[in-house]
Amino acid sequence: MRTNAFTALMLLASLILSGCGWQLRGTTELSPALQVMHLNSQASNRFNQYLRLQLEYSGVLLTQSASDAPVQLWVNAPVIERRELSVGEDGQVSEYELNGRLSARLLRPSQDSEVVYELEARRIFANDINNVTGTANTEHEQHQALHQELASQLLRRLQFTQLDTP
Repeated sequence: MRTNAFTALMLLASLILSGCGWQLRGTTELSPALQVMHLNSQASNRFNQYLRLQLEYSGVLLTQSASDAPVQLWVNAPVIERRELSVGEDGQVSEYELNGRLSARLLRPSQDSEVVYELEARRIFANDINNVTGTANTEHEQHQALHQELASQLLRRLQFTQLDTP
């Protein structure tokens, strides 16, 4: 009896979730016009790997050659700047802010069209003057998180880009 009630509850929950348009984060449904694409990126290998995975999870076929794809995504290397956010009473920096920027272009040579994306993300982390190694590790982790956030933002922008199918 308990199994039937549990099964019914799970079925009801899945129907409600599917009815409201909910989907797992990380899967982005892109326009059919973006299903075959060439990626030309000046970013780091780690950033490119994350972006490629996200595109492939979204059903995009990435081509080796730009001539084999109806659309091309050109990504510049993300720029991350660090600045002092706050200073303690002792004059030591107590917090840093990382500001990341990413620019990309989506080209469709057959229609001579271009969409430009300018993305920004920010992270804040504490500076522990008694644990320099820990602060350096935290900064490295925040750099990686910024890269992932910028790639995710780019994917969400691509999701809402309206292109006519060829």
